[in-house]
Amino acid sequence: MVKIVSKALIKNKNGKYLLLYRGDTHPNFPGHLDLPGGEVESEETSRMATTREVQEETGICIYPNGLKKLFVKRHKNTKHVLFETVIDKTEADISVKLSWEHKKIPLDDVIGTIRY
Repeated sequence: MVKIVSKALIKNKNGKYLLLYRGDTHPNFPGHLDLPGGEVESEETSRMATTREVQEETGICIYPNGLKKLFVKRHKNTKHVLFETVIDKTEADISVKLSWEHKKIPLDDVIGTIRY
C-alpha cells in the first residue's frame, strides 16, 4: 500500500514563504526544515488533508480550492504531493500557532519566511 504525504508551500501577499523547523522531539528528521502538511488519511483527498494538517500544525486556515498542485513524486512506497497557496495577508497579519511537531524559526536563519 502506498502512503500519501501532502505538504503546503504557503506564500503571503508580500511574496514571503512560511518555512518551519521540525521539533527536536519529532520522530522523523528532528530539527530539519519542513513545510506544514502530513499523511493523507483514507477518507481524505490530498487537498483536504493538506488543509487539515496546515490548520493543526500552524493554526492557519486555508481552503482546498485555493491549493495549486506544484508536483507529485513517488519514492519507494510514499507518494509526495506539494501544493502552493497564497494568503492575502502580510506577516504582521498572520498569527502562527505551532503544534508540538514544529518549533519557531530563528529569524536570522532563513530569508523569505513569514515572520511571527
